[in-house]
Amino acid sequence: MTTKIAATALTEKALDGVMASIGAVREALPFAYELTTSEKRGMAKITTGTAYFVEDSLNSARENPAFVPAYINLDELENSLLLFKQLSRVLTSLQQMVDLVESTLVGTGSDAYSASLSYYQNVKQAAKSGVPGAQAIYELLKGRFDQSGATASVSPASNPPAPIAEHA
Repeated sequence: MTTKIAATALTEKALDGVMASIGAVREALPFAYELTTSEKRGMAKITTGTAYFVEDSLNSARENPAFVPAYINLDELENSLLLFKQLSRVLTSLQQMVDLVESTLVGTGSDAYSASLSYYQNVKQAAKSGVPGAQAIYELLKGRFDQSGATASVSPASNPPAPIAEHA
């Protein structure tokens, strides 16, 4: 599959703008914090559905303060619920953006890798045919694959080979 954006690339200015926007989102959420997997596992989970329970509990507690334990601050509970709803909206938008970027990344990566594999096969055939310069390129590229056919190294070559001389 060839994507429709093969000739598209971000300018440095556009990339800087994207990264600045991501930084702005981080700055807009100075209270955000990370939890470990085990910490998350040990917490009570609220979902969009159970948020209705929390909302009903909050409303009931406001109307019936005699049943509210002294250690529960209703204003903090209300703020937590509001922030949960707000962050849910943010997360939905971010997940959609991540899916879009991930799909584009996979598609363009596939385009680049497929074209490179075609080039490699052409160089391999040229090397077998004895085309001058092809063997060195073939050996360099061949070294990028291990026995299973997966790439052995992802770092770029430090000394790229000279172009193959054209032949008829």
